[in-house]
Amino acid sequence: MDLQKIAWYSKIIFRNFLKFYLECKAKLAGKVFTCRVLNGTANYNLAINSDMTISCNCQDFDGAGRLGDFSKNSLEEILADAKAQKFRITLAEGRLPILACARCLELDMVTQNQAELNMNGWHVPDKHILVENTILCGCSCLSCARPEVMAQRKKMSLTLDDISRIASEIKKHDIKTVSYYNLGDPFMAPNVFHELSIIRKSNPHINILTSTNGLYLNTEEKFEAALLLDRIGVSIDGINTPMVRKYQRNGNFERSFGNLCNLVKYRNSKNLKKPKIVWNYILFNWNDRPEYIKSAIKLATECGIDELLLCHTKTPFWGTSWRWYTSSFYRNLNKNLDSQFLTIPLTACEQGN
Repeated sequence: MDLQKIAWYSKIIFRNFLKFYLECKAKLAGKVFTCRVLNGTANYNLAINSDMTISCNCQDFDGAGRLGDFSKNSLEEILADAKAQKFRITLAEGRLPILACARCLELDMVTQNQAELNMNGWHVPDKHILVENTILCGCSCLSCARPEVMAQRKKMSLTLDDISRIASEIKKHDIKTVSYYNLGDPFMAPNVFHELSIIRKSNPHINILTSTNGLYLNTEEKFEAALLLDRIGVSIDGINTPMVRKYQRNGNFERSFGNLCNLVKYRNSKNLKKPKIVWNYILFNWNDRPEYIKSAIKLATECGIDELLLCHTKTPFWGTSWRWYTSSFYRNLNKNLDSQFLTIPLTACEQGN
């Protein structure tokens, strides 16, 4: 069986176990659940997909979290509709409506009274929204159920008319932050500069973030698109191509890192401080040796990148970085033991080198 399928099925098995555990824990504690996406206080997750459907979470590979169609209804109408309300009722009964809830940061265990208050007092989330301008991606990562999600999307990319409608809705609800990505790579969209220009023009003070594998961040127009952002993270999971391809199976270190460094040069040539440019490095047991991280820090510093962000994950399970838990190297980097992330500011960039 393909490793990608093994990783996906393992994730499903784990989520089923976690769902059972959380429901039992809530029952024993006399508690139920509520969802911050559905009550309007979410810090993340509510997603507009490439076919204008709305999902309640950023990991909606199978469409189970799809709440409605934004091309037909407003966000208020979708969040007031039967599907969203059914989710709220299920949560208030102490059960998780979909498997993705088991790993969702927006899930809270609360009293029955609080759950009922949230059911009746919800509003459209105004802190954050994800916009998936395209579902296309070239990496084929091990933990990504690419065939399943591609089969769910009726349309691969948003049109400029779609973007205009989204920009208006963002303005209407005074949404503070847009993450311009989800299950695809935003720079695979040929119109990404025009898309971001529309959102920025309608919402000049909004915080716009994105994440990319860097493979397609390779033209001046795409660099100009990046300059419309407040932060861009480029995901490269290793310090050479063989290491990167153990997870990002179609990845290419030289290409992605070269594009990343070229973006830094382009931004600096215009004497700009934004976007903040970050190297996202997911830790696995094949890329987490101290010497590898030291090499990554050296490369990032020489390139002039603003931050190196180390991210620990348990997916796929056989790739778990045990050094994250046991090595003094990570403790000496002042890692917050309660956090999944470790951010390393790079002083060379701070000095303008």
